[in-house]
Amino acid sequence: MEHLNTMDEFMKNMEDTYRNKYPLCYWIDNCLFKRKQTILGFTPHYALSHPWAIIKQIYCHFKWAYQRVINGWDDTVHNHVSHYLSRHIEGVLREFSKDITGYVVSTLPDNATVDEYGQYSKQDLKMADDRWKDALQSMIDGFIAAQVMIEEFLPDEDWEKNKKIFDKGMTLFHKHFFDLWD
Repeated sequence: MEHLNTMDEFMKNMEDTYRNKYPLCYWIDNCLFKRKQTILGFTPHYALSHPWAIIKQIYCHFKWAYQRVINGWDDTVHNHVSHYLSRHIEGVLREFSKDITGYVVSTLPDNATVDEYGQYSKQDLKMADDRWKDALQSMIDGFIAAQVMIEEFLPDEDWEKNKKIFDKGMTLFHKHFFDLWD
């Protein structure tokens, strides 16, 4: 097999092979139906030749909906737990960061001063607030980087760049795990 330089060349080669090997299936998928159209996730030629698969898929969708109502998650999570967690934690952190009413003591500057009433100065509180917002944004960026690493085919240099962002976010997530409350 020839060496293919890009993912586009690989996909084109795979589609040409499919067209030549299975012309009827290719015709059903591309002429009868639009190219990207599926029937409950199945290619049209498969769905038409395997109707029992559609019935099973409908049953599974009802079962998963019931599980999401009862458990808050469904069996499909088991397919890729890290993807599920990165999507959901990123969303929760994003919503959490929109409505912050406090600050985290560990983000106060080392030389923070306290007045006679036990209150920190406004400047120290502002610095703590900025540090906390930056930490939250780094955590969010880390989970977004995880999603990119999971969902996309990345060259090595992009993988390493996203891995560093993810590692920084996870370090902060670990450090501030018990501070994520309001």
